[in-house]
Amino acid sequence: MPNADRPSSPRRSRLPLLLTLAGLLLLLAWLGLKGWRIYRAAVSLQTRQQEATTLLAAGLTNLDPNAAEALVMGARADVVILTRETRIFHPLMPHLGWVPRLGPTLVAAPHLLEMADAATAAAAYAFRGLKPGLNLLRNGNSGNDLLAALPTLLAQAGPDLGQATAELDRVATAYAQIENRDALPWQLRQYLPLLDEWLPIARDGLRLAQSAPALLGGDGPRRYLIVAQNEDELRPTGGFISGVGLLTLQDGRIDGLQFDDANVVDDWAHKPYDWPPEPLHQFMASDLFLFRDANFWPDFPTSATAMMDLYTYGQGVPLDGIVATDQRFLQMLLGAIGPVTLPELDATVSNENVLEWIKQAWQPTAADEDLGAWMRSRKSFMGPLAAAMQAKVLQNPGELDFVRLARTMMEAIATKHLLIFVRDAAAASALAEMGWDGRLPTNPDGDLLLVADTNVGFNKANALVDSEMVYEVLLDAAGGGSATLTVRYRHKGNGSEADCIHQTVYTADITYDRLRNDCYWDYARVYAPTGATLLAGTSAPVAAGYFVSGQPWAGQVQSIADPSGLTTFANFLLLRRGESAEQTYAYALPVVTTMAADETRRYQLRWIKQPGTRPQDVQVRVTLPANTQPLTIIPNSGNVQDQTISFTARLNSDMTFTVIFR
Repeated sequence: MPNADRPSSPRRSRLPLLLTLAGLLLLLAWLGLKGWRIYRAAVSLQTRQQEATTLLAAGLTNLDPNAAEALVMGARADVVILTRETRIFHPLMPHLGWVPRLGPTLVAAPHLLEMADAATAAAAYAFRGLKPGLNLLRNGNSGNDLLAALPTLLAQAGPDLGQATAELDRVATAYAQIENRDALPWQLRQYLPLLDEWLPIARDGLRLAQSAPALLGGDGPRRYLIVAQNEDELRPTGGFISGVGLLTLQDGRIDGLQFDDANVVDDWAHKPYDWPPEPLHQFMASDLFLFRDANFWPDFPTSATAMMDLYTYGQGVPLDGIVATDQRFLQMLLGAIGPVTLPELDATVSNENVLEWIKQAWQPTAADEDLGAWMRSRKSFMGPLAAAMQAKVLQNPGELDFVRLARTMMEAIATKHLLIFVRDAAAASALAEMGWDGRLPTNPDGDLLLVADTNVGFNKANALVDSEMVYEVLLDAAGGGSATLTVRYRHKGNGSEADCIHQTVYTADITYDRLRNDCYWDYARVYAPTGATLLAGTSAPVAAGYFVSGQPWAGQVQSIADPSGLTTFANFLLLRRGESAEQTYAYALPVVTTMAADETRRYQLRWIKQPGTRPQDVQVRVTLPANTQPLTIIPNSGNVQDQTISFTARLNSDMTFTVIFR
C-alpha cells in the first residue's frame, strides 16, 4: 500500500521548472526571431534610403521607372514587416516615456510606424498610377506629347491616386499625434522639415490630379483667362489688371494662347455696361463697370466670376476658369525655369531683369508719335514673353527641375502671387479645400483680419509705399471683446503737395517712374468677423479738388456691405510723397473664443494677407480676461507679460496666432 507521506520523485518535481525554462527558451527564440526580422527590415530600409538618394540625384528624366518601382515596393515590404513584427508591443510603448534617452522615441514609435506604413502605401499606389507618365518623360517626349497623354493617363490612374490620397491623409493624422517632436533623435528630426514641406504639396497635388483630366480638356475644349496684375497699382486681388491672356486646352494640348491689353476686352461702344461699385465712381469718376476694374473684391471667387462674366460679355468667349498672377510671380517662375530668349527683342529675360523689361516695354519711345497706338500696344511685351516661357517648358521638359518648380508654385500660392479659380465643381471644391482660390472664410473659427488697399489714383505709387500694422485685442469673460487696428503708411517718394494731381495725363514724356513717384489715393477696407461693430476710426477729410470726380471725402470711417458676408469697414487716405500717416479702426468683437472639454479657452486670429503685397511687419497684442492665465501660445516666439501676449511677425502669407488660456 503506497505511503501517503512518500516524497515526489525528482523527475516530477523538476517538471514545472523544465516547462518554465522551455517557455523562456521559446519566448527568447520568438523574441530573437522577431528581433532578427526587425533588424533585417530596418537595415534593408536604410540601404533603400541610400539607393533612393542615388536614384533621385539623376533627375526625373533620367529616372529608371522599373528600378524606382522595385525600390518603392521593396521599401513597402520592409515597412510591412516592421509593422507586423512590432504591433504586439504598440500598447506598451505609450507607457515607456520614462526610459532614459529612448523614452520619447518609444512613445512616438506606433505613430511613426503608422506614418511609414501609410507613406509607403501611398507611394506604391501613386507610382503604379503615374509610372506610364514617367516612362513618357524618360523617353524624351516633348511637353506637348506629355500634355496630350495626361488626360487619359490621369483618368486611368484615378483610382490609384484616390487611394494614395487617403493614405497620405493617414500619414497626416498619425503625424499630428506625435506631441514631443523636439525630443526625437536627430536621425528622425532631420526629416520633419521635409515632411512639413512636402506632405501638403503631395496631398494637394494628388487631389488636383484627380480633377485634371476634365481641366485639361480631356472631354472637350477648356478656356482659361490668365490675368496679369500690376501690384505697383494695388488692387484687392493683387493689382491693376494690365494684360489678359486666353489659354485654350483641347485633349491636354495647348490649342491657343493669346495676350491682349486689358483695355481692349470691353465692347462698351456697342453694349451697355452696369454701374461700377460706388467707390470707383466716387473716387475715380467711373461710370461703367469694365473688365480692368473687375477685381474689386478681395474674395477671389467673387472677383474671378466678375472678370470672367465681363470678358465673356465683351468678347463672346465662354470661360472655364481664371489664373491671376502679378509681377512677382513672373520673377519666381523665371527663377524656376531659367532665362528665356525673345527673338523679337533680341533679348534674354530672366528673373533678375524681367521687371526692367516690363518697364522698358511700357515706356513710349521717340518713334511712338501716335499716343493712341502706343497706349494700345504698350503692354505687348507679355505675349512674346508668355510664348517664350511656353516654348521652354514644352520643348525641353527634361531640362526642368520639377522639384524646384513645384516648390515655386506652392510658394507663389502661399504668398498670394498666384490665384486660381475654375467653374468645374469637383476641381473648385479641391482648390477651395487646398486654399488655392483666395476664398475668404465666411464662418471663421475665431477672430479674422484682412486689410485690403485699393489704389484709386491712376498711378503706380504702391511701388514706393510701405505699410505696417498693429492689432490689439482686449478679450472679455463672455468670449468677445474689443479690437483696435492701426495701419501705418509711409511714402518713400519726393515732391510737393501741389503735385498731387489725381488723374494722370498721358503725354509723350510720360515715364513709368513718374507714375511711381506720385501721391497715393487709397481706398482701404478692413475685414473682421461677422457681427463686429464699429466704435471709432481715423477721420481724415480730403477736399474735392484732390479728386477727378470733384467729390470730397468727409473723412468718416464707414461700415459697408460686402459679398463675403464679413463685417467690413472702409476709409480713405491721401498720402503725399515723403509723408507718413496712420489710420485706426476700433470695433467691438463678437464671440471669438471657444471652450474645450477641459474648460480651457482658445483665442485664434487668422490674419489674411492681401494678394500682391510685399511682406509687411505686423504686431498682435492679446490681453486676456481678468483672473485667467495663458497656457499655450502659437507661435511660441510670442512674448508673455502678465495677461498680455505679444507677437511680432513678417506677414508674407496667411498667418494664425493662437492663445489657449484658463
